[in-house]
Amino acid sequence: MNNVNFNKVGKSLLNNMKEGKRGQVTLFVIISILVVVAIIILYTFVIKPYIEKQYVQDPKAFVEECAGIALTESETTLLNTNLYPNLTMNYILYSGEKSGEKVPYLCSVSTFYTPCINQEPMLLEKMRKYIEEYTKSKVEQCFKKVDSDYKKRGFEVKAGNITAIVEINKKIISININRQMSITKGANTKSFESFTSEIKSPMYDLIRTAMQVVNYESTLCEFNNVRWMLSYPEISIKKFSASDQTKVYTLTDRDTEKEIKFAVKTCVLPAGV
Repeated sequence: MNNVNFNKVGKSLLNNMKEGKRGQVTLFVIISILVVVAIIILYTFVIKPYIEKQYVQDPKAFVEECAGIALTESETTLLNTNLYPNLTMNYILYSGEKSGEKVPYLCSVSTFYTPCINQEPMLLEKMRKYIEEYTKSKVEQCFKKVDSDYKKRGFEVKAGNITAIVEINKKIISININRQMSITKGANTKSFESFTSEIKSPMYDLIRTAMQVVNYESTLCEFNNVRWMLSYPEISIKKFSASDQTKVYTLTDRDTEKEIKFAVKTCVLPAGV
């Protein structure tokens, strides 16, 4: 009798376990279906409209945002490298806050008692061209992305060459982009020609102040940073004198705390004088 009851109990437990496994499999299938349905709904009503809004519905906004990002990237690169991303010569290694930081000579001389020679009389224009070339190359990639996206969606795209002009002005860096383009599907055509973008930046004031320092050092062999800051307090100017008579200037915009460094070696005295 006990053996019979035991067998019945065993069979009952086994059947319950099988039913439980079937229930788990069923639950897993239901969850999988719900996940797939959720992904389809998410793509149809959230992701796809977002993509279309970014590229199809407002290409002008997309290109201008792209240009703004590129302007910021180029500004960051210049400031992080003291205006010289690929500096290989005519610099001093400065062991200040950044150990071994390369600081370019903007004014230097190789003879004693002689004022230094300005190495970069067109510094602002040089920086403008760097930003312009960098930003234009990024904008070209963004246009290619937009063109490709439209064509994949069945649009006809007609576009001309890209021209871009960057300006560095007080407190801002701006870019004006010209490109004739039309996007057609059926009877609907959208046309675009000009795109503009700008970012806030202290680049103009930093470079102009650096050029003023160099002008004084190359004519008078000295620059009074304290007196200058009394008249123009927007830029903080710190001066460090190295053992070889090199002066390292640190210019910092007080509002943004963005800065550049440059070196000057002028009116050098012989050792022991």
